[in-house]
Amino acid sequence: MSSNKKIDIICLICIFIGLVITVLFMFGEALGIEVIHDEDAETNEDSQYFSSKDLNGDWDTDAATQIVLDGDTAKITGSGAYFYGGSLVITSAGYYVISGELTDGSIIVDANQNAKVFVKLAGVDIYSEDNAAFLVNQADKVFLTIANDTQNTISTGSVFSSNAIAEGVSGAIYAKDDLTINGGGSLTITTGYRHGIKAKDDLVITGGDITIVCEGDGINVNDSLRITKARISIDSGGDGIDQGNDTGYIYIADGTIDIDAGDDAINSAVSITIDGGTLNISSGDDAIHAQTELTINDGTIDVTGSHEGLEAGFITINGGRAVIYAEDDCINAGGADAPLIKITGGYIEVTTPSGDTDAIDSNGDIEVSGGIVLVRGGSSSGSVAGSIDVDGEIRVTGGTVIALGGICETPTQDSANTSIFSGTSFGAGEYVLTD
Repeated sequence: MSSNKKIDIICLICIFIGLVITVLFMFGEALGIEVIHDEDAETNEDSQYFSSKDLNGDWDTDAATQIVLDGDTAKITGSGAYFYGGSLVITSAGYYVISGELTDGSIIVDANQNAKVFVKLAGVDIYSEDNAAFLVNQADKVFLTIANDTQNTISTGSVFSSNAIAEGVSGAIYAKDDLTINGGGSLTITTGYRHGIKAKDDLVITGGDITIVCEGDGINVNDSLRITKARISIDSGGDGIDQGNDTGYIYIADGTIDIDAGDDAINSAVSITIDGGTLNISSGDDAIHAQTELTINDGTIDVTGSHEGLEAGFITINGGRAVIYAEDDCINAGGADAPLIKITGGYIEVTTPSGDTDAIDSNGDIEVSGGIVLVRGGSSSGSVAGSIDVDGEIRVTGGTVIALGGICETPTQDSANTSIFSGTSFGAGEYVLTD
């Protein structure tokens, strides 16, 4: 009986402690208790798209482990890393500065699943014949910093080993966990096997002058891709940039991105938002494609060649400047319930050759309430193609729409008197990009 009473008391104490913990968790900040946020956590709303660590490419190296690569060996001064079988392995959270040459091996991060690992490339030449040259096996997040005023190369062969393929490794840089690339130096990535950078989780790029040449996708991510303040040049056989999971997205805030892609230049399985920056694009298929939603708020987009230019279920252009040449539709909304092209501002200039093409095509409606839209090209005969084609309605309540060449749908009667339509036709190559 005494034993039962002791158990009851223990149970009551546990319940009381649980209630106290719950109250502190729910109302701790109101009670004056400081709550510590992980600023790099995916759920941290304070960081928006980029945390302070993402943006910091100039972190202090005084206490960092110093590593000098020398062909097939390395000198390591400090803790948290070792060299084995031609590769450098980083096993602990902390800071690492790496320089020198690796003739056939990899830099491998294999740390605790909660570890934040900071790696600074300070003049490296890393070549791996049959595996990723920079490989993140495990960490919470890796920050790959390109040191200011340094030139760095990461490259691989064209055939990966059976073990690497079995592990799903598919890029010169391959990360199984979150990866940030920042800094002010240059990094050239070259591979004959699939992708330049492959990230299975989130990828953030906030700096550096990055050049990618590859057979597959230049940058391939499963979850989110966020870019600002970087200069990125991609020459790829597949997509320039590809985001694959149906819960992810692509966000571009700033920087310069040059893409020459065999397939889509920028592709997302969900959404793309462009808030700024300069995009220079040539693609074998779509220039910018989002499965669901494409939003352009600012920036400069110059598409000099594509099959189709901008494509998504819902396309919203609020500002910026877009000059687009496409062999087929320059702007196309489709593949969704009630597709919509909505233009509230900015300058949009689209050109397509004569033939079975639509410069602007919506399988739903088109709404223009601001900005300047200049349309050139499209079929000059027939009813299946033209300068502007819409399955629903065109409503122009503001801004200016000028359609030159081809058949053009007529705006609804309640549209504002801000549209000019002409019958001039432009053939392929007969267009001028205005200033």
